[in-house]
Amino acid sequence: HTLQSALLIFTEIGDDLGTASASETLGDLYSSLHRFDRAKSMLSSALSLYAAIGYRLGEASSRRQLGKVHVCLKQHDEGESMLQAALQIYRDVGGRTGEVNSLVTLGCSYYVQDRYEEAATVLGYACDMSSKISYLIGEGNAWMYMGRVHRDCGRLEDAQSCFEEAVRLFED
Repeated sequence: HTLQSALLIFTEIGDDLGTASASETLGDLYSSLHRFDRAKSMLSSALSLYAAIGYRLGEASSRRQLGKVHVCLKQHDEGESMLQAALQIYRDVGGRTGEVNSLVTLGCSYYVQDRYEEAATVLGYACDMSSKISYLIGEGNAWMYMGRVHRDCGRLEDAQSCFEEAVRLFED
């Protein structure tokens, strides 16, 4: 109720940034609860507000989260479009961790569609970039999904190496 109360207050006082932020947070929460229609609604509202006020990082974040929701709903074209747009915005504004997170999510989208070569390429970029900026969580996630790609392609030794690297990073 607290987030919904905050959303109501921000809306009533005309604070578009606060409204967008609360909407995005609620959208992320609904997504984690697998209430994807509600998540899409909240994230779309956040995206519209962020775009209207020119807050590019908020716009990128909302697009990335919407992309993830579309992927969960098996709406891969829409998801990929949102993720590519988020990726471009993060590149434009220098949001390196957002760029990594978008690459990992895009790699996951390719992975669930059995597009293993594309997944491996994108996840490889995420691993490299994460390492360069010392973003351990992003790098660990990229290695974990890279391990899944190798596993599903029957490259079990490569998969094991990737999983071990992910564990090492997560333990750090």
